[in-house]
Amino acid sequence: MTMKYPLYILSKDDFSIRIFKSSKELVWMEDVDIEEGLYSGWDSEGYPFRVLWTDNVGVKFKQTSNLPRSEEMRQAFFKYVDKCSAYYRPDKPFAYDKNSDDYKGIIDALKKHIKNAPLQQRAIKIFGRF
Repeated sequence: MTMKYPLYILSKDDFSIRIFKSSKELVWMEDVDIEEGLYSGWDSEGYPFRVLWTDNVGVKFKQTSNLPRSEEMRQAFFKYVDKCSAYYRPDKPFAYDKNSDDYKGIIDALKKHIKNAPLQQRAIKIFGRF
């Protein structure tokens, strides 16, 4: 079965989720991380998959269930959103509809929420990375 975009790819090291709209965006993932099994995810219909690397093809997906796992995807996605919000904006909770399937809209709203953080809070987070 072919994975249908957008793809929601979970990084197992920090539990972040990235949304990929096309195969051209997959270059973000490093070959070594793919080979180590760092990534898994769900397609737009909720079918889970593993991300694999082959020398002759490059990035490849292997579906891990014949049934969609939309609720599993939803839980992972909301866990990531809550983690980002708490980390980047501990001063103000991020309110969103946990019944929504508009993942892109939620991410866009989260980015705006973080961008609107007080300047002092943003500076603390920026310098905390070094």
